[in-house]
Amino acid sequence: SHLSFIFLIHSHLVCSIMTPELPKEPETSNDGGDPDPEVTEINVETKRPSMSRRASYMVAPVADPPKQPLPQIPLWVKDWTATVIVGAFTASHWRGFWTLLDLWTCSQPESATLVSGENFCFLAIFPTDSDISTIRFQSGIFSYWLGVMFTILGVGMVWAGFWTPPESANGKVTWQRAILRWIMAYTLCVACVCQWRGIWYCTDELVWKDYPTQSFWLTTCVGAATAFVLQSGGGLLA
Repeated sequence: SHLSFIFLIHSHLVCSIMTPELPKEPETSNDGGDPDPEVTEINVETKRPSMSRRASYMVAPVADPPKQPLPQIPLWVKDWTATVIVGAFTASHWRGFWTLLDLWTCSQPESATLVSGENFCFLAIFPTDSDISTIRFQSGIFSYWLGVMFTILGVGMVWAGFWTPPESANGKVTWQRAILRWIMAYTLCVACVCQWRGIWYCTDELVWKDYPTQSFWLTTCVGAATAFVLQSGGGLLA
């Protein structure tokens, strides 16, 4: 009986050593969550192992390298370039439109030059010729009030909301709105040239016409002082 008992224990030990351990069932968390990410499950349909959660060793997608930004032009270069170009073309427009007003409202010949004194509505002739002086003065008055009318028209269009896009457009400027803005800007530009020309010619006639140097000094000082007193010194930049 002792030998039988020893043989039974020996057989049990041999069987326990030779028998492989069966795989354990995947453990779930107490709160009913997903199983451990390291445990592989068997997909019933495909009969292939599948991971119930992304494993920690999965490779993340590689992001594209950042693009190198284009070299930026310094702000002062843009500023001076725009100033020179815009200033040149602004002076070109003023010169052309001013001279056209001289031709249309002052009977100035198209061949007028500074040498002959016929330019700027007979600038060098009007002090000694009463008829030319009257024509020039009337042309200045007409030009000034024409500028006032264009100012009222342009500012009225801005106040009426033609410049600002409607709320339904979400701030987007359509091509129709762009054309309307161009018309308003040019209207105010014409108003500015007309008023400058009108005030210039009327001042030539009314302020010490026979003493041009004193007239120039007087209008320079009075104009600048008045602009600064009214806190509108920036208007002198126009």
